[in-house]
Amino acid sequence: MKNKMIVSQCIMALLFFTVLLPPINASSTAWCESCSQVVIANEGIFAYNGSDFIDLTWHLKTGITDPSDLREFISNVEVVTLGNLVLVYSNYHDSIYMGIYNGSVPIKMSPVVEWYSWGPKDIIVYNGSIFFVAESGGGPHYASDVVFQLDPQTLKVEKKWDLAWDAREAIAPDNAGNTPYAWVNLGLDKKGMLWAKVDMIFPNTTLYYLYNGTDFIMTNKTPKIHPYTAPYGTFKIEINRGLMYHLPTFYSLYVPTRYILVENKRRKDVTDEIKRLARSVEPLYPIMGFWDESRGEWIVTYLLYGLPLAYRVNKTCATPLDIDYLPLASYLGDYVVLGNGTLRWKNYTVEIPTIRQSGDTYYPWQEGYVSLELYQKNGHPVIALPWEVRQNESRRSKKGYLAYEVTEKGFLILNTTDERKLGKNLIPPRVFMGKWNNMTGVLIVSISNKTAFLITENGKIPVNFTVAKRTSHVVVGNDTFLFMTYHEAYVLPPWTEPIDVNKILEQSRKLNWECPKEKEDEWIKKVTPFAGVVTIAVFITLLIFLEKRK
Repeated sequence: MKNKMIVSQCIMALLFFTVLLPPINASSTAWCESCSQVVIANEGIFAYNGSDFIDLTWHLKTGITDPSDLREFISNVEVVTLGNLVLVYSNYHDSIYMGIYNGSVPIKMSPVVEWYSWGPKDIIVYNGSIFFVAESGGGPHYASDVVFQLDPQTLKVEKKWDLAWDAREAIAPDNAGNTPYAWVNLGLDKKGMLWAKVDMIFPNTTLYYLYNGTDFIMTNKTPKIHPYTAPYGTFKIEINRGLMYHLPTFYSLYVPTRYILVENKRRKDVTDEIKRLARSVEPLYPIMGFWDESRGEWIVTYLLYGLPLAYRVNKTCATPLDIDYLPLASYLGDYVVLGNGTLRWKNYTVEIPTIRQSGDTYYPWQEGYVSLELYQKNGHPVIALPWEVRQNESRRSKKGYLAYEVTEKGFLILNTTDERKLGKNLIPPRVFMGKWNNMTGVLIVSISNKTAFLITENGKIPVNFTVAKRTSHVVVGNDTFLFMTYHEAYVLPPWTEPIDVNKILEQSRKLNWECPKEKEDEWIKKVTPFAGVVTIAVFITLLIFLEKRK
């Protein structure tokens, strides 16, 4: 009983900790035999037909109207080969949505298993039906692995088997808690027969169920089963994902990604071609931004297909920034770029930690998961990696930063426990529970009073409440600030109305990213005649005044 309580507490603690972390989104590919296309899902969804790349992201018919919810749905989309078609699915709001892609759009997505469910996994096409495993139950603390059978035409659940609980009832039923402490996997044996494998603890044992065409039957056999492997066509696209970087903006997990086309035993990097496709449609959401002092403009980076799409943004126009990986800052006209385990500026490159550093270092360099924070010191960009070390195996910990300051001579590395040595925090942490300090860039929002204020170097100033209440993070610029919501970016003040970066991107995309100079010329033309009229008026007034003096 004591062991069960400990395990239950550990599971609940793990669930709670998982909620605090940003989502780690998966990626997947599938082959559509009927349309001769490979379909790729990775923070968006697109297809390749052997010559052209086709966006499918904005052709998902979900019935979701809220832009933030829609992006959450898209971020969780995965694909799997389903016979000669492609099954598209998403785990959205603890429900499982599915749809079929056969080469035509839109792709209608419908709820298949509603709250509470998590997954699915081990999707197999067998005897004309779709089988998969998903956690399901009355809530996250009461869910267990369930096997579902779907009609491939309607995507309706025909049958389901709660094999985790069935196995627990057969083996030591008194050892169950809120869950059966049993986990299910589906697979095929060498004869192509469908099996369910149930692994248990309390006691440690494994049970096997054979599908006989109508039901799963427990057996005494121990078959060698393997996952279902879907066929591929004459070409495929591999997704090479790197380290996971947790950026200092809300829900921003960035994974450096390259796409490799494999055809006729030849390999070709097609990342740039896919990035061009991404720029031709609406991006998913903004992940980073910074003020470029040398050019007097904002650099705002969005994400789609797992690729960072950086744009130079002024008040009326945006132009793509042709750069690999993720730009973090600008110094002396060149960008500081985060690669896969590296920082680069001009011809200088430095490697940054990518794995757990020592037995006592717990955060953030575990299993390639790295956190970043951005500062500015005497005009120099500073990229800081927070670390935390447990002391004497106690609850006390020592915290600090491994910082990389960009100077004229390259990167200056500093390891410090004093945050003040890093300079000004350009993306201050979010403020909870109404508490705030005098750090520049801190946003104060009063929902009850419908007011919002921003802390600047010149004091507290009012800002647009409608934008502020949706803002998750503020990036400090030069007299201007970048407000980032889950799917939007705005520049506030000094202009009275917020500058909507998303709309600027949309307008510039329609103009094929060509910034019209007429805008500035028109502004000059409007000022010049007005200035001439004022000059003439002043001259006449001066003549009248002199005439009266006489």
